[in-house]
Amino acid sequence: MSVYFLRRLLLALPTLLVVSLVAFALRTNAPGDRVEEQFGPDSSPSPDPLVQSVRYDKKAKSMGLDKPVFFWSLNARTFPDTLYRVFPPRRRQWLVNMASQTGNWQTTASYEAAVFETVRMLEKQPDSIGAKTSLRPLIHQLYNGAPETLDSTLAQAKRTAVDLPEMYPVLEKTQLAFIHWHNTPTRANLWMPAFRWYGFNNQYVHWVTGMVGLGDAGLSKQTKRPMWSELRPALYVSLTLNGIALVFSFLLALPLGVWMARNAGKWPERWTKRSLMFTQALPLFWIGAMLMMLFATPGMGLHLIKGIAINPWPGGGLSFFQWLGVHAVKFILPVTAIVFNNLAMLSLLMRGSMLDVLAQDYVRTSQAMGLKAKTVYWKHAFRNALFPVITMFGRMLPGVFGGAITIEYLFQIPGMGIKTQQAFYNQDFPMLMALIFLMASITIVGSLLADWLYARVDPRVKLG
Repeated sequence: MSVYFLRRLLLALPTLLVVSLVAFALRTNAPGDRVEEQFGPDSSPSPDPLVQSVRYDKKAKSMGLDKPVFFWSLNARTFPDTLYRVFPPRRRQWLVNMASQTGNWQTTASYEAAVFETVRMLEKQPDSIGAKTSLRPLIHQLYNGAPETLDSTLAQAKRTAVDLPEMYPVLEKTQLAFIHWHNTPTRANLWMPAFRWYGFNNQYVHWVTGMVGLGDAGLSKQTKRPMWSELRPALYVSLTLNGIALVFSFLLALPLGVWMARNAGKWPERWTKRSLMFTQALPLFWIGAMLMMLFATPGMGLHLIKGIAINPWPGGGLSFFQWLGVHAVKFILPVTAIVFNNLAMLSLLMRGSMLDVLAQDYVRTSQAMGLKAKTVYWKHAFRNALFPVITMFGRMLPGVFGGAITIEYLFQIPGMGIKTQQAFYNQDFPMLMALIFLMASITIVGSLLADWLYARVDPRVKLG
């Protein structure tokens, strides 16, 4: 058994690897500026782009963004192996666009340095000079504009700087740097690949180790709190809610399915089957709403439960089990709704599987040998009929993310469903990618649990 599970875990690693790669790629390329999302925009931005870059660099380092993105990179030889350290991203993108025109990174960097010198010289001029106001947007275009417009922008800037004698020499230098950039292309470098190996100290490893609890998984865009501090309470709540519901669903559905198979064709079984098919057609949110109206709404129904909203955990200095004890009554209705929704599917599945097994030769032989009906059904047929139900169990476990959204939103339960909905609504991409990775992990755990149950139910299953 242990050898089998070790093999299955090793086989699951490629799946988790692919999921983690996809999630990390989506997280890395999500729209928006991750540094500004965490720290907010610069409250006192400097007109000097180089000063802005230095300020941004300090914030990016605190988030680990100064590390390589992945183990290796494969791009054109034009670009340096430290391109990922150029901050902020808009500056990096502008340099990439410039270098992609000629293939010459050195002349691109020289032009940028000349532009930055021009900016610093302009800011030293007195604000009383009107030409400074006219020149500032033109200089801004020199390090933000499209490459094809720079020549005309430089010419216009030189004409505007006639009243600023100190600006003319630096604009001349900038224009010479632009001409040098334009006239010394090395476009062959754009077609020559360069492979760079960065090792294991990269953003991907940092993120994955954080996701498995061995490091920092990053911060939520919405709350600015560590990812696991946000996810762990919601995960505990959802696992508790759905775990209790699954246990009661199977405890009720399995005996009911066996009873229906034993009494197949009789009028009580026919009416039970029709009732289950009717309940299966009822939407989960409608079931929950009816339960809420009948048992938890003042002025309507019985009003046995006083309020449905559950305060998030942690809170009030309570442990999780203490918190669960305080709110246990409020879990009755959502658990009942989930059980009611699952009961029909599981009971009918158990009934069909049981009827298939009862049609087997060994069961008929057992009956012909005079064995008691109870022994035939529960000792010989029941175990073999469980296989489809166990398979369904493995598929239902990841429902803590999907199916829980409706019930958690309806009953205001602070679980994974609400967390997923909030992440989508607020475009919290780091949280969404963490949820994808976590959902894949729980899916694999559900598959392993199903395999373990196969072996427990039928010793003939050779897991090794």
